[in-house]
Amino acid sequence: MTPPEVLIHDLGSRPDLEEAVLTLIEKNFPTGSPTPKKISLREEFFLLLDPKNLSRVLFICDENDQPVSALAWKMFQLHESYSGKSITVAGIGLVVTNEKHRGQGFSSSLLNEAENRARKEGALLCYLWSGLDFYQKRDYLPLGSELSWILDSKERDLLDRRLSTEGLPSNFKVTPATSLNLSACQKLFEDLKIGPLRSKETLSGFLNLAAVHFNIVFDAQQKIVGYGLDGKARDLQNTLHEIVGPREVVPHLLRSLIDSAPRDEKNLVRIQYPIDGPLAEELKYWLGEKAPEAFALVKLLDPKAFANYLAKVPELSGITLELQEEGFRILGPDHEEEFFSPDPSHLTQLFMSPFHPNEFGTLSPNLMDALEDFKSLNPYFWGVDSV
Repeated sequence: MTPPEVLIHDLGSRPDLEEAVLTLIEKNFPTGSPTPKKISLREEFFLLLDPKNLSRVLFICDENDQPVSALAWKMFQLHESYSGKSITVAGIGLVVTNEKHRGQGFSSSLLNEAENRARKEGALLCYLWSGLDFYQKRDYLPLGSELSWILDSKERDLLDRRLSTEGLPSNFKVTPATSLNLSACQKLFEDLKIGPLRSKETLSGFLNLAAVHFNIVFDAQQKIVGYGLDGKARDLQNTLHEIVGPREVVPHLLRSLIDSAPRDEKNLVRIQYPIDGPLAEELKYWLGEKAPEAFALVKLLDPKAFANYLAKVPELSGITLELQEEGFRILGPDHEEEFFSPDPSHLTQLFMSPFHPNEFGTLSPNLMDALEDFKSLNPYFWGVDSV
């Protein structure tokens, strides 16, 4: 369905409606269980709602000039974990429409506007976390996925008893992190090649956020062997959403999550973890094999710039990309044609998504090997840092 032609505003030009837009988001953004401390939208989504980013908070008003649909986006760098290469992307979030105005294409209109503005600012891709249905219809492709366990009060109590019955490794201790622990946590993150490049300043930011509990795990020799980030606000309420360390730290961090979550029957706890992460099997042992997935999704905005980026990747040396009006083609080391597609989005499918290359037809072993090497550098592969 083609989005309707509507007037799209932003908070940079309509600061008079900032509180109304925040109220719209507050009322319609998905929430989990309540938290002991009220955390404002500005505190939790401090990047998207940064005062310097208000021109990228987009919204549509009704006939009474009241916001009924909104979206926020921000420019980021998408980093590859090992080489440190990065590309500019637009991160999108806080996509909401009030119930009365849903089904009219407002979110699609806002998404189109954000993509057009991001393209003009130099973004190669748009990037977001969500389910698949709405965004796949708009040419977004899965880049990676996370398992997402949600435990109600009964399931939480069952896990609580299992942790007590099976026993926790006695040589580990969980305590809140302090600024003195950041260097050790950053080194652990890098040594284990857990995920994308991330600065010590980013970890420091987590430490100072009211929306996050930052717990570290010590062994018997008082060495930091792991840590976990435990969300305490709207987007990641009572959610263990980053786990670093050996498998023995998992039950300790699960225990910490359970102990810190509110205890009435309405309160849920969540655990999110990359599907191919090194601790996925340990989490499945404690939480069960089945868990819904949340996806990192990307959409290609500038095929030419993305092709130029790929041409500089060492793992793809010997592979030539040619962009033409009718599509793009890949040439092998001997300049033989390997692949042709009239659809530029296949660039992201071939080079960035978890799809197997042979889903696009028969490719030579050389190209297959190059694609597999490129994709398997790291289970997490990509990460996002704010520009």
